[in-house]
Amino acid sequence: MPKTQTSFTLTGLRPNGQYYVWVVAVDARGNKAFSNQLTVVTDADRIAPSTPGNLRVTGVTASKVSLAWDASSDNTGILAYQVQTSAGALSWTGPTSVDVVGLPPSTAFSFAVRAQDLGYNHSPFTAPVSATTLGSTDVTPPSAPRDLVVSDNWCGEVGLRWTQSTDDQDPQSAIRYRIFINGTVDPLGDAMGVGRWITYGGDGANTFVLRAIDSAGNVSAPSNPFTLTLDVC
Repeated sequence: MPKTQTSFTLTGLRPNGQYYVWVVAVDARGNKAFSNQLTVVTDADRIAPSTPGNLRVTGVTASKVSLAWDASSDNTGILAYQVQTSAGALSWTGPTSVDVVGLPPSTAFSFAVRAQDLGYNHSPFTAPVSATTLGSTDVTPPSAPRDLVVSDNWCGEVGLRWTQSTDDQDPQSAIRYRIFINGTVDPLGDAMGVGRWITYGGDGANTFVLRAIDSAGNVSAPSNPFTLTLDVC
């Protein structure tokens, strides 16, 4: 914008969000003068997005079903799409396609999708589509993850690190890691690679365990457990 402009429109703000705004004047010598600060609260968004269109299956393997759909429309913008499966729910943020992975072979599933906008309004779910995973001859699970270490960063935010598993058929890049916190699966879903940050709000002693899963859905033995006492702010 021009340096002498005395008005400006801020766009892309979250509905029902609080923002602090001020202006800085700068002269030719670089001297600065600050305006007063304004506190601005945007209006709440109560308009739901449209239902995603044309949900379709674009690929099937023994452990994965690939889905695609047409984008929803919304007055504030789409934040995420939620894929509902007959085996549970998966929230996923990004383009209008997703790979639902870690499925067992030779199993029938149904899928439906809804949109979530920036105001956290949800569209209706699409009509479901069905797919059956292919059969697999891989029955050997990966090795158990090793050397799990959990560290408390601050206020219940913890970092997990481990040594990757190996598998008889899959490369390490294809192996997923399911995180269990006090016996309950981490709601963020499976991790890839050798680490993850989690914001976890459980006061007191918490025990973390991993299991590795290959592309055929075979599940490893558990990793070493790691117990950490958290003091949530």
